[in-house]
Amino acid sequence: LDDSRHESQLVRTHSERCAAIMLCQQAFLRTGGGAPPPRSSARADSYLPKPNCTFADITTDHSQVAIARCGMGQLYLRSNDQPQLQAFGDVICDASALADFNVRPAFERLGATAVFRREASGAWTITAVDWKHGGKIVKPGDADWEHAKWCWRCSLVTYMTLVISHWVVANAIASSCRETMSPFHPIRRLLQAITYNTASINHNSALSLFPAGGMLNRMSPFPYEELQRIFAVAADSYKFQTWPQVYEAVKLPEDVKSKLPIYQDGLEVYAAFHDFVSGYVNTYFPDDAKVTSDKELQEYWKFSCVPQYARALPQLSKQALIDQLTRGTFDVTGYHELVGYVVAYTTDPAGFRPELEPGDEDWLPQLDLTAKGGYDTKHFAEVSKLYADMMSEMKQISASVKTRNAAGAGREMACATMDPLAFER
Repeated sequence: LDDSRHESQLVRTHSERCAAIMLCQQAFLRTGGGAPPPRSSARADSYLPKPNCTFADITTDHSQVAIARCGMGQLYLRSNDQPQLQAFGDVICDASALADFNVRPAFERLGATAVFRREASGAWTITAVDWKHGGKIVKPGDADWEHAKWCWRCSLVTYMTLVISHWVVANAIASSCRETMSPFHPIRRLLQAITYNTASINHNSALSLFPAGGMLNRMSPFPYEELQRIFAVAADSYKFQTWPQVYEAVKLPEDVKSKLPIYQDGLEVYAAFHDFVSGYVNTYFPDDAKVTSDKELQEYWKFSCVPQYARALPQLSKQALIDQLTRGTFDVTGYHELVGYVVAYTTDPAGFRPELEPGDEDWLPQLDLTAKGGYDTKHFAEVSKLYADMMSEMKQISASVKTRNAAGAGREMACATMDPLAFER
């Protein structure tokens, strides 16, 4: 790849940054677009989705705190266990893993860890960045401070999990349910709703993002052989956990992690999905034996196309099936919003580089198995009530998220990642 850049393409001053933002908006300008569907993040005037959070200036120290506490950085927060960073604060946001991968000659290595100090007032202050390429710890006021923060932001978004969310989880579920279960199997019907269009999206990503010289190769600083190694390492590192198990495993003080939106809001969303999924499975599989003796579920559980996913799961049981379906539903909604929502960060070159209204029932008919499926009408009546209860619970969760996001409620910035109304539909 030719990584050379003309002098006119460099972004070094504030005015050049503003010009680059305008150029990006112009590149994605959309004309003749129709009105987007209700609650959609689509825009009639742009091919970029509407951001659900914005930064007045993404480069400020305050914005780094917001990214860590309410943005992508939440996934990489943990108590400071690094001896060389102990003096700077008690919480780190560690995006250093990519420092182990080589880059093309025109670029510097990614990888950085930001350090935050929790003040007595409850506020956080960013106090240092362990900049891996520079081989030093950079502090506010140092000559490399702005660059070190930028490296940390770039490392965060590059570390986000295209491999896990699309090529491992969604690919495993979508491929296995179609290859192993008949169209009217109740579990396939549920999975078709949550994997809608997954095959097309993943196929397009494999053609446009994965190949040598493809979009991801060009957007990232890695030579293709290193990019392949990153794919393999990420896939092999996959570990199946329910969202409550993820929460328990996070090494942060309880008063810190319980206030992070991905857990404060996300655990409520996960619980609502779990209530619906467990009720749905109970409707068709009243005991464990019904699950473990089902030939199609036995084949589904092999996830033959994605062995990294298959080996991470426990043995098939009713509870394991409920957990897998719940986590899958959560992964393609709230979790995907977290790891896939980059528009607020990437449209600014200083950022990163690499109540439901009518329509609530839009996929409920997908779960009706009373006619061609041959099931008694009482099953669909039970499922309809479960669905209505879930939607009612989601409305309450959305209202709670909006309250927590209100000015003065304690968050560094509004975080709609786990707001059910912000999920892609």
